[in-house]
Formats: sequence, structure tokens, C-alpha cells
Amino acid sequence: METLRDKILLILIDKGLLALVATLFGFILARGLERYRRRQLVVGELAKLQATALIETVALFTEYEAKINAVLRLDKPPDIQNPEREPILRKAIEVEERLRNLLDKNKFLLGDLYYGVISLYAEEQTKRMLHALAGDKDALRAAWKAANDLRHQMAEFLPPLERVRKLDRRRWFSR
Repeated sequence: METLRDKILLILIDKGLLALVATLFGFILARGLERYRRRQLVVGELAKLQATALIETVALFTEYEAKINAVLRLDKPPDIQNPEREPILRKAIEVEERLRNLLDKNKFLLGDLYYGVISLYAEEQTKRMLHALAGDKDALRAAWKAANDLRHQMAEFLPPLERVRKLDRRRWFSR
């Protein structure tokens, strides 16, 4: 027959083991949550770096496109000397080089697919500019179509912008 002392000892051992198991479970759970939080923090920081790289790339690419469009807007045929053409061409080439350096620097953050699409788009824009300077209208149209298709592919990588609500004209313009 068990004595009261044996029952109390059994209860204490039982409760002690339960407390030990609960403490161990809590420790493992806390450790797992801490790992998860650290991973989420790293993912969040990486997403910020990716967004920054994407913004820098799109901004520089927009500048590059503007320079190419400035070259294409020159109204004189390529065989006529145009004093405005040389500085604009130099700027377009300089921006293209900066774009290539930025793309190479951010290749990991942008990912291979987006890097490839932007690189192809830059090549098509450069071809477009060279064909325009050479006066080859058919090749210019083909390069423009290819660049336009690539532009749509690039847009798929960008997050959608929120729709702008209609302005209440009375509220904004009646002051």
C-alpha cells in the first residue's frame, strides 16, 4: 500500500516533469519564432533593396529613353551635318554606359529575367537610334516594335499603381 508520502512524491515528480516539458517546448517555440522573425527581417530588407534597385534602374532607363528620343527628334536627315546631334549622341551614350553599369551592379537584386528584359530593351533602343541616324526606316520600325514589346514585358515587373480617384472639382478649384 502506498503511503501519503509516496503519493506526494509521485505528484511532485509528475508535475516537475510536466513543467520541464512545458519549459522545453516554450524554449523551442521561442527559438523557432525568433528564427522566423530574423528571416522575415532579412526578406523585408532584401525587398527594400530590390525596390530601390528597380526604381534606380527605371529612372535611369527613362533618362536614357529621353536621350534617344531627343536624337530621334532631330529633324535633319543624317547626311546633313547637324551641330546639335553630336552632344546629344554623347549624352545618350554616356547614359547608356551608366545604365549598363547600374544593371551589372544590381543584377542579383533585379533577377536574371528582369535583367535580361532590360538589357534587351536597351539594345533595341540603341539599334533604334542607330537605324534612325542611318536613315533606315524599315529597320527603325522593326526596332521600335521590338522595343515596344519589351517595354510591355518590363511593365509586368512593376507593381500596379493605385487608381486615382476622380477629383471633386468643386472642392479643389472653387477657392
